[in-house]
Amino acid sequence: MVLRYSRENVYIQVSFWIPNDWRNYEWFYIKIGMVPSKLLPSARETMRIKVIPELIQWMNKLLSFPLNSPVRKSSQFIQWDFQGTIVKNTITF
Repeated sequence: MVLRYSRENVYIQVSFWIPNDWRNYEWFYIKIGMVPSKLLPSARETMRIKVIPELIQWMNKLLSFPLNSPVRKSSQFIQWDFQGTIVKNTITF
């Protein structure tokens, strides 16, 4: 798992990568954007009650597919965009 902070956007983005020329194993790549300090309390609460549970559910579902499944053999993506107190979710499967 790789964690990278970014000021560019206010989001959490997780990619599931399949084995490739650089790594011979599956892995998750996580990018987390920064939120303005005035949004910190609501962002923290949203992470706790919405984003983290959805992320765990998505990861578990993805890893529950057999290794030879088309879903598991292609890269996947999920993202949460923070817009004030609204959180939008984008998912690929």
